[in-house]
Amino acid sequence: MNAQQLKNAILQEAIEGRLVPQDPNDEPASALLERIRKKKEQLVKAGKLKKKDLEVKPISEDERNSGGRSSSRPNTVPSICEVKT
Repeated sequence: MNAQQLKNAILQEAIEGRLVPQDPNDEPASALLERIRKKKEQLVKAGKLKKKDLEVKPISEDERNSGGRSSSRPNTVPSICEVKT
């Protein structure tokens, strides 16, 4: 296995949630997103956040191609995750 294949394998494991033990008591992502949306609405009502910040912006083609990174420098596995032994 070469370095790129190893990187891809590690990232796939991370995406699938297999790098750390999963807690069945954790709330689903949808519940977390709903709490965030409600909190943002409260901040808009309080005047601490602009209504435009509630909008969900579509991912641009550039973001999609760069993996969402704004930097042109590629990330390395150690720079994007904490390796625990």
